[in-house]
Amino acid sequence: KLGQEILVKVDVFKGKLFKAKITKIYRMLDKQNQSFRVDAEFTEDYPKGLAGLTVEANIIVRQKPKALAIPKEYLVGEDSVWVKKGSKIEKVKIQKGVENYDFVEVLQGLGPQDEIFKK
Repeated sequence: KLGQEILVKVDVFKGKLFKAKITKIYRMLDKQNQSFRVDAEFTEDYPKGLAGLTVEANIIVRQKPKALAIPKEYLVGEDSVWVKKGSKIEKVKIQKGVENYDFVEVLQGLGPQDEIFKK
């Protein structure tokens, strides 16, 4: 909807997120990729001269302040992670919630105290 917050990542600015908001929604559905086009404008300082750069924009549709999220690169298959249990490292199945390209929400199977590993 109009005014909805967007977080924008620009490849050349690793680790930096820029905030924007939706200013226009085009009501024509792109049937090939099942999406709508939107226009947005930055709401804070942003890098000038973005022409030719790759960006990723994520529209904030819901926020969970106390969600447990892990980097997607720690997933083993679709629904497991390696967790330290005492002196051993075990594969633990998790229940996923929402996810994006970088992170996945963990609904069950892990707690904030658990230490995860990549193998």
